[in-house]
Amino acid sequence: MTQMNYSMLNNQYRSGSFRGFYKEASLETDLMHSRRPQIDNLNNDSDEIESEPADAELFAETEVLSSSNDAMTFVQNGGDELLIHQQNASVLTPEELTSLAQQMEQSRLNLSHLMIYSDSGLSVIAGEFVSAIGDGIDLSELIRKNSLEPVQKDNAAQDTAKQLASKLLECFQQVINAKGNTHSSAVFTECRQLLDDLHLLPNFLQQIVKVLTCRLKDRALNGDDLELLKSASIEQQRMISARRAMISGNLRLVTFIARQYHHSSVPFTDLIQDGTVGLIKAVDRYDWRRSVRFSTYAIYWIKQSITRGMVRQEKMVRLPYNIAAKAAAVFETMNDYLVKHNQWPTNKTLAEICALPEEEIKAIVNNYQPTISLDNNINDDEDLPAIVDSMEQNHFPQPISILANSALKNCLRKAIETLPEREADIINCRFGLDSDTEMTLQDIADRMSLTRERVRQIQNSALLKLKNKFSSDLVDFLEPG
Repeated sequence: MTQMNYSMLNNQYRSGSFRGFYKEASLETDLMHSRRPQIDNLNNDSDEIESEPADAELFAETEVLSSSNDAMTFVQNGGDELLIHQQNASVLTPEELTSLAQQMEQSRLNLSHLMIYSDSGLSVIAGEFVSAIGDGIDLSELIRKNSLEPVQKDNAAQDTAKQLASKLLECFQQVINAKGNTHSSAVFTECRQLLDDLHLLPNFLQQIVKVLTCRLKDRALNGDDLELLKSASIEQQRMISARRAMISGNLRLVTFIARQYHHSSVPFTDLIQDGTVGLIKAVDRYDWRRSVRFSTYAIYWIKQSITRGMVRQEKMVRLPYNIAAKAAAVFETMNDYLVKHNQWPTNKTLAEICALPEEEIKAIVNNYQPTISLDNNINDDEDLPAIVDSMEQNHFPQPISILANSALKNCLRKAIETLPEREADIINCRFGLDSDTEMTLQDIADRMSLTRERVRQIQNSALLKLKNKFSSDLVDFLEPG
């Protein structure tokens, strides 16, 4: 890399374009995720319709709850000041957060129990899980392990995400195929035992209730179905209410953390939006029994979501997150090396110091080169042409150049054919007209068993003949100037 490119990188680093983006990466290895969840609508309240019959009212209430998607509304006001729709929400104390988390977890457990221990609910869980995995949704967006045990050192004792997904897919496929089967009871029991150790996330539960409600709508309801829908509606209402309160009570935490990344080129509203996604993930996965304050737990989710959003949006060509997370350390090393040795390190030196493959170093350094649009005017001067208009195109010859070269070769070939055989042979070898390889006078002399001086004399004689006879034909091929 040239000295100028390193200097531009250094200026970009010092200006803060990507400084400190990925400081939390090492703390996030347990918080990996691959797909955004839906954001529940914080302002969508269900309305009861008293004039409808009891069954229709139950269906309407359940559908409203199931389809609620929490959405943050951001309004740009003047400069960079943002009015958040829920800005007047009271800040919750740790005790209030714990109480809400307990309420949400209890309602989630009750709702999960209702769905798992109902044959129709379990069938919906199986179908929705298989469909979601088939659509590419990550397992971590649907369920997580429900255990308070510390992480064991023996990796073989724990199911990896892929192993767990494979086991669940196999079990749910048996549930789907067991409808009306005499062995369905044993299959359902086995599946319920497996789900008892898992934590169904709220978004997944709401989708299950929504699909179950639609299915039960199309058939005559019995007492058990009505009781199931009524209980599910109550528990879902409690879960959503507590979840909504936890989210709205911590929006200021998102704003506070987002301001730490306000120096980036990503709009502040996008930082808030990504941070809110992280907050919702934290709310859905928080376990109050671990004796960790919610704000401490949520900070890592919020920062992870913001930094990953910046990786997605900061550059036109996006690096994989596991490589982009190392960028800050690489550029810190570059600046330390410059201070100590008064020169920029090579990629090989950086790879040795940072203990990274040289290919990753090249990818990081090349990706963070300043990006300039070819459609911009030179020096941003409107009176000057665009950069792309001043660039010479060398990859493919222009059609006029191809025609000119072809005509020149034909003209030279006809001119050389008028020379004696030995003179024509020397001219062809000397200028590489036949083989595209030029030969020296000594090489031609050795080939023809002549002296070097004699070859030079024959060459000059042949060129003089061509000049006298064909100069007027060849002058048109000379470049002007």
